[in-house]
Amino acid sequence: MRLAAIIIGLFIVAFAYLEYQQILNIDWNRIEIASQNGLAWISNTITHVSNTIGSSHSGTFTHVGIPFASASAGVMLGLAKG
Repeated sequence: MRLAAIIIGLFIVAFAYLEYQQILNIDWNRIEIASQNGLAWISNTITHVSNTIGSSHSGTFTHVGIPFASASAGVMLGLAKG
């Protein structure tokens, strides 16, 4: 994920430099609108998936006494720590 962010950042810097040198003409407003629409779509998709998982699997760990929320929080913390 970090590598993708670095690559995207380098592309943006390269485009900005080429525009500064008047080699390219970039419509930054159009790029901003496209990126906002993309981020909104990703956010809506993640919300939909998490709601679907939460509603269809809410009792998965209750038979062993572990609430689903704490189990998923532990998984996310473990993934974040690496």
